[in-house]
Amino acid sequence: MNLSQLEIIHALVETGSLRGAAALVKKSQSALSVSIKNLENELGVKIMDRSEYRAKLTADGEVLFRQFSVILRATGTLKRLSSELHNKKSERKLTIAIDPLLPPEYLKAISSEARKVSSTTTLLFRYGLLTTVADDLAEGRISLAIAPDKFITPLFEALPIVRTSLVSVVSEKVFQEFNKNEDLVLSQMPQVLVYTETMDQRNKLQVAAIECHQIKGPQILVSDHSIKVALIKSGQGWGRVSIKDIKTSKDAKLVKLKSVPEGVIDLDLRLMRKIDRPLGPVARAIWRHFEEQIPSNLVAE
Repeated sequence: MNLSQLEIIHALVETGSLRGAAALVKKSQSALSVSIKNLENELGVKIMDRSEYRAKLTADGEVLFRQFSVILRATGTLKRLSSELHNKKSERKLTIAIDPLLPPEYLKAISSEARKVSSTTTLLFRYGLLTTVADDLAEGRISLAIAPDKFITPLFEALPIVRTSLVSVVSEKVFQEFNKNEDLVLSQMPQVLVYTETMDQRNKLQVAAIECHQIKGPQILVSDHSIKVALIKSGQGWGRVSIKDIKTSKDAKLVKLKSVPEGVIDLDLRLMRKIDRPLGPVARAIWRHFEEQIPSNLVAE
């Protein structure tokens, strides 16, 4: 048994086909078949059931796969740590994708940790929404990301950062102008949404999935969550904001919209990195800082 065989099994489970697994591990389909057969013969257990269109684990295979995953994660961690220890040169530039809902104080903490390690590293904070973060992290266009936990996959390691609760609101002034009629507000006022530009030239604007409601109507797209909140407060539209935004709103009162689908949404933001990609000294210091600051209410999740 070797790591290559375990990686092949993992790729086959992830993709569900020899063709997809072969593309993932960059080997021929025949080589994968031989490798899986050799492993099954060595262990004396049938691991994969390929009798149907989509390959799947057998009952015995599911038991073994849990241990395979532990071994692969541990190996990836060892490779990454050895690379990080070997690479002691500070990064010239560190790109971090930040979800628009991340409170500003976390950006301050990141900057502070970076300055402790290097005065020459340029930090590049880039807003990254649900539609782009996973691909950018996997392809190496960013080193770290703070994003919703729905993106955690075997490719990523993640640390819990903060939980924020989202609710749909409109300014009290607009609410009164529409005689407290939510249907009129939703049909006549534009929904304010944060967007980002993707790498796909055919569809450059992508709105964060967590923001969308099943309501058709006019929209205002903005590139920053603070702009979104400012527009809603000034009575230019309605949209989903964090409960913290409501509590800290002193200049303009916000009213919750009860008829919007899904109601309050709890969203956990996590610091993420690709497991097999080493971090430089600055990124590693940022990671260690948040590793030591995990909120107690998110530890068990």
